[in-house]
Amino acid sequence: QQVLPQLHSLLRGSEPDLQQLAAQLLALCAKEQRKRGMLLAASPDAAVAKLVKQQLLPCMRQLAQGRSSAAAAAGRPSRKHTQPAGADAAAAAPMDEDGSDVDGAEEELGDSQAAAAAVCNPRAAKWATYAIAYCQDHSSARAELSQLAADLAGSLDSGEPESAAKLQALSAIGRLLPDVFSQHAEQLLIFVLDDYLLAYLDAAVTAPTCAAAAAGSGRSQPSLPTPASLASPGSSRARGSSQSGAAGSSSQVEAAGVWLKGAALKALAAGCVPDSDADDVPVETQRMAARLAQDLEGLLEPSEEARPQFLADMPDEVAGQLRLAAAASLLRLACRHDSRLTTGCYCMLALVMQDNQIDVRRVFAAKAYKLVNYFNSRRSTHQLAAKYAAMLPLAAVDPELPNKEAAARMLREWVHSRRAAVQASIMSATAAEGGSADVRGGGSTLQEQPEMLLPYGLYILAHHPDFPQPEEDAAEDVECYTPFQYMLQFMLQPLLVESGSTARGAFVPALRKMCAYIKYTADKAVSGAAGRLPT
Repeated sequence: QQVLPQLHSLLRGSEPDLQQLAAQLLALCAKEQRKRGMLLAASPDAAVAKLVKQQLLPCMRQLAQGRSSAAAAAGRPSRKHTQPAGADAAAAAPMDEDGSDVDGAEEELGDSQAAAAAVCNPRAAKWATYAIAYCQDHSSARAELSQLAADLAGSLDSGEPESAAKLQALSAIGRLLPDVFSQHAEQLLIFVLDDYLLAYLDAAVTAPTCAAAAAGSGRSQPSLPTPASLASPGSSRARGSSQSGAAGSSSQVEAAGVWLKGAALKALAAGCVPDSDADDVPVETQRMAARLAQDLEGLLEPSEEARPQFLADMPDEVAGQLRLAAAASLLRLACRHDSRLTTGCYCMLALVMQDNQIDVRRVFAAKAYKLVNYFNSRRSTHQLAAKYAAMLPLAAVDPELPNKEAAARMLREWVHSRRAAVQASIMSATAAEGGSADVRGGGSTLQEQPEMLLPYGLYILAHHPDFPQPEEDAAEDVECYTPFQYMLQFMLQPLLVESGSTARGAFVPALRKMCAYIKYTADKAVSGAAGRLPT
């Protein structure tokens, strides 16, 4: 109760990060009450629900109705780009506000402009959506979020800065209510891939991103590191030329636009992955995930020749931000849609470990390891943990020692945790059978062992674009294989290290068995079949 007035003030303030924090705390409070089986309206913490309903809900409705914060405060309609790029935008007539369910919230807030600005911060919009879901019973929350989703999807416009917040709110709805999200899946996919991604996001759209970066905020957009071109907006002034200052400003706008597009891709991918493992993914969302994965694969190519047109003149540092966003989106999709990622997509994703940009390699490795732990913590997905852990050995040739050491540590930790889990499974199975030593072939299967890393890792190396082919002259040069020897050694080393009370070389038989299996397994990619990696 003592914190609520402070949260109220933060939501009405002008700091995006503090607005996001306030919305997140409200969501967490409401979620905790939901866990305890208490309906907030009848609980001692009813003030949380009251604050959510009176402050966040009206603002989310206002956002969903397509009115920007500035336009709402000034009583002006939001602009809607309905003409081709370069033409003046046509002004849309303002929609009538539905105040019947607000219960006098606008009078109690006292500052509608600041309140509306809170949910125009993308991360605040995300947590506001969660708070709305958790502060009501399931049927009420479902009805409210269904209407919000329809309004948000219908008001998306690449020419408005609020689109980033709308996409984050829709993504949160997808994670909470997959069947509601699926009703708008095709519409969202077309908007992001065919409109938002290809559009030129001008200074009016990117202004909040540039302002947050200038203020030193790296969290104004979802989970994307701030590009250097945004983090130092004053660098153009040091050149002492108004012309170079204008060029610097233009480059900041373009970099912020790419940043927003990356955030949109991540929001779209997150909406395809429900928070609860018990929720089924609707067919419409599955189709959306397959098409999204196909387009994301095309964004991973680091060469300038293969870049999409809207990145043609961008510096590689900025283009790397979009590659990282595409890679992070694919990792998120893999949580529930791994079977829809082709072998080509899997190999391209692994190659992000060797991206041109050091920060892209570093952040991607951390995100891949997070996915490995996600699969490792679930009983039926241990093999998928090995599949994505097999990407880490590509750091063996990373010129930056900290990146290489971090990847080696991640790989060792995963192997150790997997061996410990297998050993615990053996002991548990043995105890269940009254001390019998022969349970389920030793209490575990080969698929549960960390040695499953080997077939995936060898597949990545064999399909590496730099791997010498037998018909090439370079295949006779032994030095061409040196980087791949390093990567293979990087992969094998943690598998051969003794663990706990095991004797030296105890895991060699398992490796030999796996190698024999690989030797007599056909490569579907070579045989021409549209194959996928075994799962």
